[in-house]
Amino acid sequence: MSTSPEAAVRDSGTDGYRRVHRISPLLRFWTVLLALVAVVVGNTVESVFEALRGLVSGKIHVDVRPLLIVIGGFAAVCALVWLVSGIWWRAAGYRLTGEEVVHRQGVVGVRVRTARYDRIQAVDLVESVIARIFGLAAVRIETAGGDDSVIEISYLNRRTAERLRMEILELLGKGGTGTRVRDIPSAGDPDTEPDPGADAGEVIVAPIPVVRSLVATFLSGWFLLAAPAFIIVIIQPGFLGMLWPLFIGAIPAMWNLIDNSWRFTVRQEGGEDLDIAYGLADRRRQTLKMSRVHSVEIRQWALWRLAGWWSVQVCVAGYGMSEGGGTTKILPVGTREEAIRVAALLSPLTAPEVEESAQPEGWTRPDLRSPRRARWVSPICWGRRAVTFAGGAGADDRDLPYAVILHGGRFSRRVSMVALPHIQEITLETGPIGRLLDLASVQLHLVEGPVQMVAADLRNTDAQWLLELLRRRRLPDPPSVGKGVNTPE
Repeated sequence: MSTSPEAAVRDSGTDGYRRVHRISPLLRFWTVLLALVAVVVGNTVESVFEALRGLVSGKIHVDVRPLLIVIGGFAAVCALVWLVSGIWWRAAGYRLTGEEVVHRQGVVGVRVRTARYDRIQAVDLVESVIARIFGLAAVRIETAGGDDSVIEISYLNRRTAERLRMEILELLGKGGTGTRVRDIPSAGDPDTEPDPGADAGEVIVAPIPVVRSLVATFLSGWFLLAAPAFIIVIIQPGFLGMLWPLFIGAIPAMWNLIDNSWRFTVRQEGGEDLDIAYGLADRRRQTLKMSRVHSVEIRQWALWRLAGWWSVQVCVAGYGMSEGGGTTKILPVGTREEAIRVAALLSPLTAPEVEESAQPEGWTRPDLRSPRRARWVSPICWGRRAVTFAGGAGADDRDLPYAVILHGGRFSRRVSMVALPHIQEITLETGPIGRLLDLASVQLHLVEGPVQMVAADLRNTDAQWLLELLRRRRLPDPPSVGKGVNTPE
C-alpha cells in the first residue's frame, strides 16, 4: 500500500473517480439497520396484535395512532439515513491508472489508498449474503503488506464488479505500465454480457458435490461432539447451560466447512493463476498466483479415511493475513487423485515424486525418522514421523535437496512439503525430557499460514545435522536498491 499524488485530490468532488452503487453506504452498516428494524418490530408487535384482535372481535374503534407514529418515525429515520448516506456516497469512488488502483472515501477526513499493480497479490470477487439480495458484489484487492493491506471496493453491480476484477487482472498480466485502461462502467450504467472468458481455463478441481460437503461435515470431529450433546439437551434441557459453549464452537466450525467447500471449483488460467470459486452464503471468486505458494500440506482427518477423502492447504506469501482474506484451502475435501494433482501443481514436486516420496498415507523412503525411544514423549505418532528429502542430501551430504517433506499423524494423516529457499528461519528445540532421551526437534518457520512444519523427536545428532544442512540453503536474492522493491517469491 502506498500514498501517491492522488492523495491531493480535491475534497469538493470525485472528478475522474467512478462511484460505487448508491445503496453501498447502507449495506456497509446493514447490521445497524437490522438492529433498528428489530427495535421497531419489538415495540410495535403488541400494538399490531391488539389492532388485529379488535378487528376480529368487531371493535372497529381501535386506537392505531401509536402504531402510525412508530411507523412514521421509522420511515423518517430511514429517509434521513438515506439522505445522509448520499453525502458519503458522492465522496467515495475508485479509478484505475496506468500504474495503480486508487480508492477514495471519507467526507470530513478524506482517505485515499493506492495499490500498485506490481504489489497486488490477489483480486477477489466477494458476494456477502446481504449484497447478493441486491445483486451486488465487492472487489477485494490484497497487496503485499501488513494487516491493513487490503482495498475493498464495495459495492458494485455483480457484472460490473466482475468486469472490474478482470480489468485489474489484465493490467497485472501486462505489468501495469503503458496499458490503456478500458472504460469500466459505473454501478448505474447498463450492463453488458458477462466476460465470455470468465469460466475459461483448465479445470483443476471440478465442482465439489454438495453431498460430499455435507457428509464431510458429518464426519468431522465437531459434529461428533455436537450430536451427542444435542441429544442430551433434548432429553435433559437443563444441561443446555452447561453444553452451550460446545455449541458456540461447533456450529460455526461445521458451517464454515460447508460454506467454504460448497460447489468449490479451481481453474487454471494462463498457466500462472488459479481461479477459485466457492461459497454457499458468501460467494467468493478468488485469484491465487501459484508463484506465491510457499508450502503445501495434504491432510486426512480420521473419519475421512472411511470415504478416502483428503484436503490440501497452502501458505501464500503476503496473502491471507488480514481479516476476511481468501481461502488457503485449495481442496477442502476431495479424492486422493485430486489431492495428488493439486499438490503436484503447487509444490516443488512432480506427481511421480509425490507418489514416490510424499505419499499422503505415510512415509515410503525416509531419510530421518523418530527413534523408538521417542514413544515415551509421543506414544501414538512417533512411528509415523519422518523427514524425506527430494533430490540430494543423502547420507554422503554432498548435494543439497531442493525440497523437504515431513510426514506425521497416525489417525489423522498429514504430509507437508516446502522448497528450501522458502524456509524463513530454522529453530532447534529440546525440552527437559528430550534432553534425557537425547531427542530434539527442528522447526521450519514459513510465511504466515495454516501449514506448520516441525521435524519432531529426532535423535539429537540427526536434528543437529538437519539444522546445519538447512542453514546451507540458498536464499532468494535481496531486492536491488534503486530498482524498486519487490516481494520475494
